[in-house]
Amino acid sequence: TVSQLLGKGSAPECRDAFFRSALHLAARADATPMRPADSLTATHNWQDERRETAIIGTLQALLMAGARVTARDQFGFTALHHAAQAGHAAVIEFLLGLNTSLSLPRAPLEADTNAEEKALHLAA
Repeated sequence: TVSQLLGKGSAPECRDAFFRSALHLAARADATPMRPADSLTATHNWQDERRETAIIGTLQALLMAGARVTARDQFGFTALHHAAQAGHAAVIEFLLGLNTSLSLPRAPLEADTNAEEKALHLAA
């Protein structure tokens, strides 16, 4: 798991070929959100809730180990952009609430990607 690898000395800011950190990848984990067509008839999806809880736990471990919430990938995406594009509502709330939940800087809401997209553009 991420916590075990961090405990063994893995760098929380290491990057892949697209300059994505583990924080970026965790924020968009399993980017196949279930969006009900009609919220009035939608049933609660426990699997999605468990997935988002696991994602948030991974993000917390990475942030506590020194990952930067403001870090950008090759395309200018922050973790918030990745979470918005993946449709992870609870992850977005977590990233925007970091300054109160973990006393860390919150995700930059108005940050643009290289294509001048904000998180809101990607969530739409």
